Amino acid sequence: MKNKLLTIILTLSFLSAGELGGYSIFEYNNSAFEINRVYLQYTDNLSEELFLKIRYDVGRDEPGKDGKFETYLKNAYVDWDLKDVGKISLGLISTNSYSVQESNWGYRFIAKSVPDMYKFTNTADLGIGVSRQIGDFNLSFQALNGEGYKNKAEDETFSSYVRLVYGETKLKKNDGYNVGLVYNNNSNTDETLFGIFAGYSSKEKNLRAGFDYNVFETVGMTEQVVSAYSIFKYQRNEKVNILFRFDRYSQEDVLNSEVDKVLIGLVFNPIKSLYISPNVAMSSVANQDDYDNDFRLTFMFKY
Repeated sequence: MKNKLLTIILTLSFLSAGELGGYSIFEYNNSAFEINRVYLQYTDNLSEELFLKIRYDVGRDEPGKDGKFETYLKNAYVDWDLKDVGKISLGLISTNSYSVQESNWGYRFIAKSVPDMYKFTNTADLGIGVSRQIGDFNLSFQALNGEGYKNKAEDETFSSYVRLVYGETKLKKNDGYNVGLVYNNNSNTDETLFGIFAGYSSKEKNLRAGFDYNVFETVGMTEQVVSAYSIFKYQRNEKVNILFRFDRYSQEDVLNSEVDKVLIGLVFNPIKSLYISPNVAMSSVANQDDYDNDFRLTFMFKY
């Protein structure tokens, strides 16, 4: 893994015209220190119409393996901006099923957005995408292999990803609101995802809030998640945010079940590029008061 990462860094260093960057997520979670994720990326505006992005993802092996860090190619694509058509994305691209919700929530380093956290979608895949802004509407359609960025295509079928958003799509940075929907149909696994979401942000009111509802169906099982969250800026110290999130997960199959998950925490940004979050993640069978608590101290450093 060390040699692979060195090769990546040396390769990207030769591409000096663009920008190197990324971030790392480091955490203490009740019992041990751990690096949850490391991203290293290179971006470049190759021309006025063409944008390039290459991103590597470093994380632990999948459960059941030896626990070593592994490096994956997460993104390798170009965005081609055609004024009369929209933006065409080609290559290993991020799927459109979670990115706006992730920006609404804004704290992926603490907890992922709902479609990503509950594994309702592939976060990246090989294929082609088209997106277009029409007034306040943003429409995105993707045709992808369906196996995800870690796997090779096994058949000739494609999976479709559709997203429609009205309003501001980057609420973590900008004021405004949005409402939207996503729909995925994975032909390889007979899985479908339907989700609706909404978000609101106001710097004047020191508030960002959002709502997410997702239904994921596969053979013999239906999963649903309702999620609501709010982030308040602590008025005595503008570098501190207070966050709250509630998820209710339900599963309908032979054995139906419901689980509530609550996340409460602070996010402190003492200096540029460093974020510190003491937080507690609680989970319980729905409508019961006996919660399992996971106290964490989570860091993100950007570069």
